[in-house]
Amino acid sequence: METRSSQFLAKTLLAKIRENPASPSIIEAIYGVRMMYPPRKNINKFLAGGGVEECLSELIRSCGYACANVSSTETVIDIIVQDADQQFPFSLKSIRKLGSAVILENYRGQKHEIKELCPTIVAVIGDSQLTLAYIDNDLVVNSGIPPETVYTHADSHLSMKGKFVKTMITKTLSPEFVIHIPVPEIPVLPEEDISTLIVARVREAIAAKRQIK
Repeated sequence: METRSSQFLAKTLLAKIRENPASPSIIEAIYGVRMMYPPRKNINKFLAGGGVEECLSELIRSCGYACANVSSTETVIDIIVQDADQQFPFSLKSIRKLGSAVILENYRGQKHEIKELCPTIVAVIGDSQLTLAYIDNDLVVNSGIPPETVYTHADSHLSMKGKFVKTMITKTLSPEFVIHIPVPEIPVLPEEDISTLIVARVREAIAAKRQIK
């Protein structure tokens, strides 16, 4: 029942995001995060992902839903969306191009068991459009795609295979579960060094505290 309810909420959310007048400015921020803090640099990988998650949370809130970003304390779930008197957890995943693997969980040591896929929103951050797609375990099972072609299970992470994700988004999922939004024109933004910014912010905080005293 919860999965079906999550599917209904996902359809509603995607439809509202597609028509939301606030979407373009928030999408600008998604692309701006990746431009200023490119995830190709190791130090930016989690930073850029976290920035995109916060933008997607803001996108949902702009559609009139209470949405809590819990990615800093949870390992699989990233947001909790309030709809009427119910709360719905979702995982948020982003990839640069369709066909890339979607990392579901990072871990160390021995391989973990493959669990049922929780309600997941995948953001494909393409050059000319942002694609948002909803996938959950029921949709994976009902796709008819052989299970062995769905996941890649390594010692460090569990991923959905890129070919599977591409097939789901382009051929298998109902159109209600996929939206495409054109990317607004975004000025070229300079890359910034997050380490330098962190040190500068710490010094500002120290100076501010000393002024208060």
